[in-house]
Amino acid sequence: MLKMFQSVRLQKGTVQWDRFVETPVGVDFKVWLFNVTNPDDIINGEKPIIKEIGPYHYIETRKKNILSTDDKEDTVSYEQYLTMEFNQSLSGDLTEDDELTLLNPVMLKVRSADGVYTVNRGQNDVLELGHIIRWNEKQTLPNWGRVESINNATCNQVRGTDSTIYAPHITRDRSLEIFSTDICR
Repeated sequence: MLKMFQSVRLQKGTVQWDRFVETPVGVDFKVWLFNVTNPDDIINGEKPIIKEIGPYHYIETRKKNILSTDDKEDTVSYEQYLTMEFNQSLSGDLTEDDELTLLNPVMLKVRSADGVYTVNRGQNDVLELGHIIRWNEKQTLPNWGRVESINNATCNQVRGTDSTIYAPHITRDRSLEIFSTDICR
């Protein structure tokens, strides 16, 4: 078990470190859109007629730009870059050049960092591996809840992992917490 603990810690020059810096396998990400087939009629007060189009297949990859490591704190700080690459072969006849009319056109291709993460490397305590210590140098977020809200302490916390690394010995009764900048910031 000691050998397993040593193999999962984030230490430069190891396979685990390389996997942490750049995920070796992309995640299949599917998108369905609702195309408005009568946009001119809507301008004249008609109800929209929509047709579901999809799935558009993308492969999401993550790469981390390591900014620093801190042996005393047992942390690594990095910027994480997400890339969504269109997969034409899985999308069939659908292309990124398709012209659609959307009621709420939210199409996002992320190619920039989503903040600076500082996470535990698991050198001192492997069970803390991957836990986010700070995001953008903060342990809490200022933009959730209200003064009278009972959930401020929970909603504002930066905690969990970035979903690319977990400590060993995960059991079915253990909750996994993930910090996602798409929903948390």
